[in-house]
Amino acid sequence: EWYETSDSALRAMEGVVAEGSAANKEVVASPSLHNVWLAGFPENTTVSEIEYAITVTANPSAGGTISGTGSYTSGTAVTLTATPNTGYKFVNWTKDSVEVSTSASIEITVTGDAAYVANFQRNSQDSTGGKRPSSNKGNNTEVVPPVVEENVPCTGDDKCLMHGYSDLDPKVWYHNGIEYCIEKGIMSGYGNGVFKPNADTSRAMLMVMLWNMNGSPIVSDSMDFKDVAEGKWYTEAIRWAKAEGIASGYGNGYFGTDDLITREQVVTMLWNYAKYKGMDVSKAEETSILSYGDAEDVARYAVSAMQWACDSGVVSGKNNADKTGLILDPAGNGTRAQIATMIWNFCEKQ
Repeated sequence: EWYETSDSALRAMEGVVAEGSAANKEVVASPSLHNVWLAGFPENTTVSEIEYAITVTANPSAGGTISGTGSYTSGTAVTLTATPNTGYKFVNWTKDSVEVSTSASIEITVTGDAAYVANFQRNSQDSTGGKRPSSNKGNNTEVVPPVVEENVPCTGDDKCLMHGYSDLDPKVWYHNGIEYCIEKGIMSGYGNGVFKPNADTSRAMLMVMLWNMNGSPIVSDSMDFKDVAEGKWYTEAIRWAKAEGIASGYGNGYFGTDDLITREQVVTMLWNYAKYKGMDVSKAEETSILSYGDAEDVARYAVSAMQWACDSGVVSGKNNADKTGLILDPAGNGTRAQIATMIWNFCEKQ
């Protein structure tokens, strides 16, 4: 109940209910009095603990069954489980697109609202039962594009790995790229059925994608970037990328971990990755990119990489502002959909 006190005396003001059982009251204060309002609670009354929502989803939705979704009070230990369906295998748990664990059953402690994604991957067989081709180069598994039936458009049903994402359209240009990256465990969504295809990508995120493409190898090389801490979700990916010459940082002791990555940086790192995989990139040295309206805007360090990307079909350009020609947009940020498409083009056309 609510009580008004003035000069330590409980009293009711005329026109204002000073006592009552309502938890919320409109209080009109008298300008001539110093008013202090006190809330009195019956004995043994406790304030309910705040509950937080834990959301668990499967990626793709046809990949398996999951458990753990619910509302829990802070500090509660919750077990999340993922069970793959026939034809799929469990890959990992991610939160905000960052890997949390590769164990199918994990225990979390609730500290706030959170969304976890159980990522599944199709087994290495196509729809006809035939095994997909694979090859190895220097102890590194080469990524092989998915087997796709020709001339059969995706219907967006539950057989499509993009099914279940509310912000993905299976009929637009990024379909093949995103579906491929989901299937191979290169990329995952953000939980709650959201993929964010138009979101920009950080340099650390791209390193993790390339690292995932190569089977997430662990290397022991030293690394002294000032902005790469040990034990983070990106640490081993950046260590590997530096050791293999895929990315070297800015040259001032910083990697630019959280910096948004540009399209010419993406192309350069894919070019370096191609060389790391033993691919011949020299044939593109004579390729002209001058037909693109902004070719002269490509940074000097990225010219050879961009020539290779255009020659090999990794990049095909974007429409210019008035849609009368194509541009490379080298300094533009690489979105998740764009990078997924570049990766798919790289794996499909090499």
